[in-house]
Amino acid sequence: SDDKAYGGFGGFYEAVREVTSKMMVTENLQDVLELACEELRKLTGFARVLAYKFDSDWNGQVIAESRDEVTESLLHHHFPASDIPKQARDLYTSNWLRLIPNVDYKPAKIIPEINPITDQQLDLSNSVLRSVSPVHLEYMRNMGQAASMSVSLLKGKQLWGLISCHNPKPLYLKYDVRVACEFVGQMVSAQIVAREESSETDHKLQLKKLYDDLLKNGGSYDAIKGSIESNAATMLGLADAIGAALLIDGELTLLGRTADPKIVRGLLDWVIEKREPVFATQKISAPESMNLDQTYISGILAVSIPRENSTDVVAWFRQTERDQEKWAGNPNASKQIGADGKIHPRASFETWYEQNQGSARKWLRNELAAADELRRVLVAMSASATAMAPDRFRLSLSKSIADNVDRESKQVAPNLDARQTESFREAALDSRLLLEGFSEFAVLFLDLKGSVQNWSLGARRLLGYESSAVLGKNVSYFFSEEDDLNQKVNQILEAVQTHGRSESELWLYRDDGSSFWGKLLAATVNSENGVTIGYSVVLQDVTKEKSAEEELKATKYSAETANKAKTAFLANISHEIRTPLGAVLGFAELMSQPRLKDEAKLDLFGKVKRNGEQLTTLINDLLDISKIEAGKIDIETIETDLETLLFDVVQLFAEKAAEANVTLTNEVLGAVPKVIWTDPTRLRQIAINLIGNALKFTPAGGTVKVEVSLHQAPQGQSIAVRVVDSGRGMSEGEMGRLFMPFVQADVSTTREFGGTGLGLFLSKRLAKALGGDLSIESSFRGLGSTFIVHINPGPFDPANNFTRIARPSSATALALTASEDLKGVKVLVVDDSADNRELIRTYLTKAGAEVSTEVNGDLGAKAALAEDFDVVLMDIQMPVLDGNQAMINLQRSGYTRPVIALTAHAMREEKHRSLNNGFTDYLTKPIDRKNLIQRIREILAGD
Repeated sequence: SDDKAYGGFGGFYEAVREVTSKMMVTENLQDVLELACEELRKLTGFARVLAYKFDSDWNGQVIAESRDEVTESLLHHHFPASDIPKQARDLYTSNWLRLIPNVDYKPAKIIPEINPITDQQLDLSNSVLRSVSPVHLEYMRNMGQAASMSVSLLKGKQLWGLISCHNPKPLYLKYDVRVACEFVGQMVSAQIVAREESSETDHKLQLKKLYDDLLKNGGSYDAIKGSIESNAATMLGLADAIGAALLIDGELTLLGRTADPKIVRGLLDWVIEKREPVFATQKISAPESMNLDQTYISGILAVSIPRENSTDVVAWFRQTERDQEKWAGNPNASKQIGADGKIHPRASFETWYEQNQGSARKWLRNELAAADELRRVLVAMSASATAMAPDRFRLSLSKSIADNVDRESKQVAPNLDARQTESFREAALDSRLLLEGFSEFAVLFLDLKGSVQNWSLGARRLLGYESSAVLGKNVSYFFSEEDDLNQKVNQILEAVQTHGRSESELWLYRDDGSSFWGKLLAATVNSENGVTIGYSVVLQDVTKEKSAEEELKATKYSAETANKAKTAFLANISHEIRTPLGAVLGFAELMSQPRLKDEAKLDLFGKVKRNGEQLTTLINDLLDISKIEAGKIDIETIETDLETLLFDVVQLFAEKAAEANVTLTNEVLGAVPKVIWTDPTRLRQIAINLIGNALKFTPAGGTVKVEVSLHQAPQGQSIAVRVVDSGRGMSEGEMGRLFMPFVQADVSTTREFGGTGLGLFLSKRLAKALGGDLSIESSFRGLGSTFIVHINPGPFDPANNFTRIARPSSATALALTASEDLKGVKVLVVDDSADNRELIRTYLTKAGAEVSTEVNGDLGAKAALAEDFDVVLMDIQMPVLDGNQAMINLQRSGYTRPVIALTAHAMREEKHRSLNNGFTDYLTKPIDRKNLIQRIREILAGD
């Protein structure tokens, strides 16, 4: 049966959208997998959901998990490849989802067995609810599971892993939930591709950083050691290694954590003997005489660079990761032949530890590829370094390598076997293509006069010229007229001759006349005899970086200012929270003292209540800020009695104004519509903030006036509420900071008057949400300030208006006093907090209700099904079983009585989730006694 679980496809869409939005802000693939497990468990109700990744041998490991408190964890456990044989993996590759709702299902007979159209047996491979192997059903029973679901995780067309769901009781999922699960699997698969490709891109960027440094040094093979040493962190990150070693021209260089140089040298000689371009192992099997047991080196990845009379080596090292690995049962006893002659799966999944005998983590494919790319570049550089012709540039890493590679490889060939010679030639060609792929770089080769003799494909892309138009021209051809007249090229070449290299930034021009800010790196090119025969020049477009540099300064200043503001805000908000909280705790302690008179207790009670309300207001403001920042502020447009609303707000401050000796008045300018369409809660929130601020900053003897009018403007009519005070006023600078979050106009304001700096920022955003705006009309030091808020009134009747703010009649009151009679109503309160249970029990008992309580969702759901309650009040966040899951269980059991959610979760997403799960209503804590009783009466009356 496809009974309601998530509100049809509307609910399914909301569920998928929520998972998607959360997934997009995760930082890494591990977070994606953990989120997917958690959300699928919420979506389906399975007791355990785990993400399972295959290795190269098709063994699997649980790398993420979400489970309830009673289900055993399988996190980090390994499963042998035999648990999911090839035929099963093939089905997972073609089908996104497979569901077994009940391990004890009765298979249905297929009629007819032969397809009359194709005359072939029916193929149910694509059926989600197809019958499965008896061996697999026995496997599930041995695990103690009655239901399971698997969602495929694919990387391209390759099965990467599974999301596997388990439940100890039968569990059927309706169609839209299954589709939602498929969507989640597809989203995770897309993230796997994107995140792992991002990791591969990171390796390419690390390689590029090394290449950049080599180009800065003119591309000389002799500079390899210095370039790699100066980029040690990049070098280690390339293969995610703890240490590395370079053996260049017989000289050993160590990076990071390695071992004794003698041991490392022996290990590299052992690698050379293997005569493999790329050698990798996670467990070194070198001779005992090398004393590797005295080190923590377990894995090595090494590349060999053949030279004329020797072989150079670049190597990375890894240490042993773990001494033992956890398996879900003994992998050596995965399947057995029973006495009945049939195959049976293993009976135990108890954790079985496999001792790891000195193995490191496996080298990943992208790490091997990055090492091989680096090897190819180094081989090409080595070949270029052995060129004998004096008229060739020794450092050419672009087209000149390809032109000379055959001759250069033949010169080296007598010392290499045929296989090495061919690899040498291919590596040089690949390196040329690799370097030319960096289109943002231009590599030029100049003669001693500065004329271009050769350039890379990247130079043509960057500058836009064809080779025929440039070769033979002076490099100043690309300079600005000013730099050309100032002999800039001569200054650069003289600096190169003096220091060996030069770096400068200047404007460069393309063939189409466009210009860019370029970085120019120049170095000498020397013959075999050390004589300078020309120059190598690398050009890079750094326009974005140059522009970003200026923006960065401004951004840095802005960020530092914002950071200071947030730091001050956090310190202030801490004070604002602790002040009423301290008062609540302190006065509550005083109320517990014996022999305290009733009058004193009543006074203390009033102070506790007042400070508690202040704390609640502050928390609500913070929640509203978070909603605004997320673009999820709630606006409920309903018919609103404007006159009554403004009267209530003004009356709210009447006593406070009198205590402060401030005159509070109001005036209606012209006729103002009595009934408008807006969100009364948000309008009231804005008005309270503005009047409260005016009273706060107005000294004794001052005045605060509230004016309301119907404002006429070209864009339409609006309700305007103006608040004028005779307070301290503000400077221009203070007004400029007025509507910034976390900031008050003057820092000293916090010390003198209190407050968080949130009120005006929040009010302005709320005013905009109501179709208007909040602004400051005027303010002068010592003379006071005037604020005005405009809101869209929606449709209204011009004839129904008011000209003064008066006390409303009983017929027009916003709220009627609700009867508190709940006599005979049976209520079940489910909450893990003993204090909350007692508080709600007291509220309802005094109203005449019969109240029972339970401490968690599991006991609450059982009690609701066992007894005849009129209404259930259920907390959401509870141990054992939370309120949402308890509501799902009640729905599945056919429970129809009203269930109201009582929770401290105040965000809209939580409310929607609970209502979608079947709750009748949703009330947030702290609970308002009158509102709770009235909602129960309304729900029971409607029921």
